[in-house]
Amino acid sequence: MKNVEKWSKKSSNCINCKSTRRLHKARGLCIKCYPIQLKIEQIQKWDLQNSSTLKSYLKDLMSLKNNEFKIVKSRIIMQYQRRLDSIAHREEMLKIEIQGINLEYQFRRIVKLCKVKNVNMFHGTAEYFDLTFDVAQRKEIFKLMNEIEESVKWKGINWIEVFKY
Repeated sequence: MKNVEKWSKKSSNCINCKSTRRLHKARGLCIKCYPIQLKIEQIQKWDLQNSSTLKSYLKDLMSLKNNEFKIVKSRIIMQYQRRLDSIAHREEMLKIEIQGINLEYQFRRIVKLCKVKNVNMFHGTAEYFDLTFDVAQRKEIFKLMNEIEESVKWKGINWIEVFKY
């Protein structure tokens, strides 16, 4: 999407990720951030005493005690918030000068996504990237790799993390 003078009626970019790369969805949020923010707000309204608020709540969890429920609820919200923060961080990275270390970390994240046996295969490559590619080339490599990362579907809530005691 082209950067337009006015991205939405009230904001010039997404209020979460600060980007104009994606279309505006609603309430100043882009199509990627809006559903996550909506989910957070929905979960914040969960109330064990009011079953109508428990939209998208796993029915198997109805047996939780109130204090356990609050912990589970806060951990789920925290994971969705981390997802929003991750989107915002990724957008911020697209605006800065990319260094070799940024490429090294990005390669290492993609290696993890691919489930490669040697997860350290790009460890220590930052200097190589700095010496081999100029600033513009590093930026283009970063953008291309960012497209790969963005195309990987989010795994969703990590229930093991939610229920660790």
